[in-house]
Amino acid sequence: MTETNSVIRNGRLCIDGNRIAALLGPGDTLPDSFTGAIEVDTQGTLYPGLIDLHNHLTYNHIPLWQLGRAYTNRNVWRMAEPEYGPNVTQPFKLLAENTDVDYRRAIVRWAECRNLLGGVTTGQGMSLRGPDGIGSYFKGLMRNVEQPLGGEGPECRGQTLDFTPKEIESKLVPALAKGLPYFYHLSEGTDADARQRFLDLNRVNGELAVASNFIAIHCVALQATDYDVLRSAAGMVWSPTSNLLLWNNVRCGGS
Repeated sequence: MTETNSVIRNGRLCIDGNRIAALLGPGDTLPDSFTGAIEVDTQGTLYPGLIDLHNHLTYNHIPLWQLGRAYTNRNVWRMAEPEYGPNVTQPFKLLAENTDVDYRRAIVRWAECRNLLGGVTTGQGMSLRGPDGIGSYFKGLMRNVEQPLGGEGPECRGQTLDFTPKEIESKLVPALAKGLPYFYHLSEGTDADARQRFLDLNRVNGELAVASNFIAIHCVALQATDYDVLRSAAGMVWSPTSNLLLWNNVRCGGS
């Protein structure tokens, strides 16, 4: 099946390493470079892989946090919610930071397999915490946009926590100047403080800390007119599940 949902019956995929080199229909000539290549009859349908552009995959081994209420800003539940530590932070650290590295390997394989079973072959949000951090155990069962293997695409970077205005100048602007895709969790909440994180992108020199490689995640507090400012960005990643659970709001930018 192609990306436009048309089905090529009795088709063939030519795989060169970790890339699709050719997609052939019945009767199409095999490229010369694949003469004598091993043929595998899958006896099934091959679908294009989905891309998960917002997740925290290394947390997927713990149960979904059962929230008792909705919040107005992500810093409220992160810093002032007494149930967050025992339900999220502590269970995660107990396993992910265990001295036995097999725990980390198992967590990563679990996260990757869950995605693959759902049709996701490329993901974002695989924590990279040092050379032996849990993110270093994502080795290619699914594509990791933050740590791509050779030839899989550019190495993406990002920021989950809020940038201060000073950090926008010292960290975000230089990161965007490198030209690599950059994910930023922007305006995660519904109150004025969450929207202020968007307004902070207006630099003192009159320019915007937004570029064609800037990818904004959440953007719940944005107003409808704010999207004109983000037109030069690569795009916005909607996160309806967390929006509904945390804010009881699935809207984006007043829409």
